[in-house]
Amino acid sequence: VLIRTGFALVAGSIALVAAAAQPGVPGWLAYAAWAVAGFGAGLTMPSLGVLLLRYTTDTRRGGDSAALQLADASSSAVTTGIGGVLVAAAARGVLGYTGAFTIVDLTMVAVAAIGVGIAGRARAPVERRIAACPQARSA
Repeated sequence: VLIRTGFALVAGSIALVAAAAQPGVPGWLAYAAWAVAGFGAGLTMPSLGVLLLRYTTDTRRGGDSAALQLADASSSAVTTGIGGVLVAAAARGVLGYTGAFTIVDLTMVAVAAIGVGIAGRARAPVERRIAACPQARSA
């Protein structure tokens, strides 16, 4: 629930930031939206780490933790690169800055929406659920 809620807050907040990038929309809206997005990220990221450490085995803990950190760093690098390409395109006049920022924001809304959609998959592995269920152990 925390993961899905966090992703939903991030998605909604970034949609507000995309709206704030449009002419005629007050810029202060972006400040409020990013505060809510930060809260959403604060719900999501620690929850993922806690679930990972809870459901991994002792022998896989280091590799699984490294994989989570690598995924976090890689996704940040890729999305920052995409944003940089769009801003560079705007600087060269290929598209406007409003268009570039709107594309970046809507792309991030899509990424967060995917997170909302797949957050329900964050659960204990099957073997852990079976071990935790007394009826399954006696069968």
